[in-house]
Amino acid sequence: MAGKDLAKAVYYKYRRLAAKRRRQVDVPAIWSSALPEEVGFWDAFLAGQGLEWKDDYRRRLDPASAVVDPLILRELATIPKSHVSILDVGAGPLSCVGKTYPGKLLKVTATDPLADKYDALLSKHSIEPPVRTVACAAERLQELFEPGTFDIAYARNSLDHSYNPLAAIRSMIEMVTPQGVVILRHKAHEAENAKYWGLHQWNFDCDAGRFIIWAPGVEHDVRAVMGRNFEVECQREDEWVNCRINRRL
Repeated sequence: MAGKDLAKAVYYKYRRLAAKRRRQVDVPAIWSSALPEEVGFWDAFLAGQGLEWKDDYRRRLDPASAVVDPLILRELATIPKSHVSILDVGAGPLSCVGKTYPGKLLKVTATDPLADKYDALLSKHSIEPPVRTVACAAERLQELFEPGTFDIAYARNSLDHSYNPLAAIRSMIEMVTPQGVVILRHKAHEAENAKYWGLHQWNFDCDAGRFIIWAPGVEHDVRAVMGRNFEVECQREDEWVNCRINRRL
């Protein structure tokens, strides 16, 4: 580990330790009050055709866009089925999951608690999405879908914005088949870096291969919480924390 990276790791470890002694905040209340700011971001994103992420914007709108996330590509390469169902959790108005993969037919389903407001934004900007996001909080997927509906449940930069990411992960696990997998890709220490502004109330970290979710007054080691019936793999990739969760068969 380079000196700069080591210094960062030590700093955030200190921040985690210090956070344990702080009082836990009322995340659901903060989350509810911050939702309009998220809508405002997406309004600007759609109006500016992606702002500084124009390639991402075009790919989200392309119904023939290929899957590019290597975490999903790794799973698609090993799934023997010709039809694969993917759940994109916290997708926003336009899912970032690609729609095509050689030799397989993909069915992408997107959810977000603000889907109704995003529909209004899409109408405002005369945009027809390749995948229409449906309204559902990550923590309550079982209210909309039957257990075991999907082969892959995926979340990118969304669960750290949820009001209870651990409950969201459990909900995602319930949604996949016994052979299915949950894939999480999130920026490390997002709440710390955003100084706990708006929806940024949770930090994700990878500590010696352990997937850690933390905030002031609370810390979860996801592998320990999930128990022996699940495999939890976690890796750092530059600024990203990548996690893969599946049932032990």
